[in-house]
Amino acid sequence: MARTPYICDECGRNFCRMTHLKRHINTHSNVRPFHCSACARSFKSKVHLTQHMRTHEPKPEKKCPHCVFTTKYSSAYSTHVRRHTKSFPYVCPTLDCRKGFFCKSQFIEHANIHNNKKPFLCPQCGKSFALTSYLKDHQRQMHSRRESFTCRKCGLVLLKQQELKDHCREEHSEEAKMLCHECGKVLSCRAHLKLHIFSHMKIKPFSCKTCGRKFNRKCNLQVHERTVHQKIRAFQCTLCDRTFTQLSSLKTHIRVH
Repeated sequence: MARTPYICDECGRNFCRMTHLKRHINTHSNVRPFHCSACARSFKSKVHLTQHMRTHEPKPEKKCPHCVFTTKYSSAYSTHVRRHTKSFPYVCPTLDCRKGFFCKSQFIEHANIHNNKKPFLCPQCGKSFALTSYLKDHQRQMHSRRESFTCRKCGLVLLKQQELKDHCREEHSEEAKMLCHECGKVLSCRAHLKLHIFSHMKIKPFSCKTCGRKFNRKCNLQVHERTVHQKIRAFQCTLCDRTFTQLSSLKTHIRVH
């Protein structure tokens, strides 16, 4: 057996060279002698510094062949391209579901729905949720101090005044720019005309993550998830303590007062 005359007094590990022992001793202390010249970070070993320095090297932009999206990161590029090609690397094994996912984290969370698990707890009220997206929606709508803005024409609740203005202009404005040749309805932008055409073609591109129900508009999907699965009661009666999932239910209730 080869001699290893240099022994670490802290853990007893043996080394054949003094330089190796000195480098090892740094792991037992907070000394970080290797400093990055591009930022304030420092490291215990030269190997870790070298690995870190690669993060400062300029990376070529990767451009999506289907749209204008660009990114420096290979993982982000691959995930984005899959959205165009509908190539799902992760598919739910449940036979009556078979929902596909682009990201592994979303795929793992989705299993909570089938297993009736709700591991994500709200720190304010303790209510639990199967998905982190449900928890975030709950916190934003039930515990956020931000003012909400409700459309007077359709009851859609938005969190920003600018979003409400954009919604009213695009959904309810008389200054429409696009004409549906199928039924003559005018819409304010090409994106909304495309969604409207889906209604004639019976296409519903927005699917509920929980039950699979499909909708032709994203806002309808959001209302469905909020009221059916998350049971968020965002509309409160100002005359009593009762709350409701939909504005129409609140209006009906107010009549009893």
